[in-house]
Amino acid sequence: MPNGRQSYFSDIMPTLAARSLLASISQLGFANPPLRRHLRDLFSQPYGRPGALLADPTFEAVFGWKGANCKMSDLEGQLLASELVDAMDAAGEFRFGKEFEPYVHQLKSWEILNGSEPQSEYSTPIRLLIPR
Repeated sequence: MPNGRQSYFSDIMPTLAARSLLASISQLGFANPPLRRHLRDLFSQPYGRPGALLADPTFEAVFGWKGANCKMSDLEGQLLASELVDAMDAAGEFRFGKEFEPYVHQLKSWEILNGSEPQSEYSTPIRLLIPR
């Protein structure tokens, strides 16, 4: 990670910790000033230390998802109802057009949900997908 990026995150972490602390205590709505003061002192440890409100920041690599090599229009009337594909294509700000490609994991989820046996499935929200 470039130094500028590291500096950015290390600069905002104390601010994030302080604002999270104040927001949490405020959200709890305790009317007792000594109790609020005690919680503020208790959770004011620097992030990542025992008793701190926030843990050390963690950054995880995110893998790229594989495209399904088909367009939403290819699924219309087959795997997905035409009305659904039309509604997604006309969804304004959250439009997922007929020319967009779903990801493989989404296509597999829809195939599972389309099976004869009732099942539950969770997949990436549609609005996060990018047209190809």
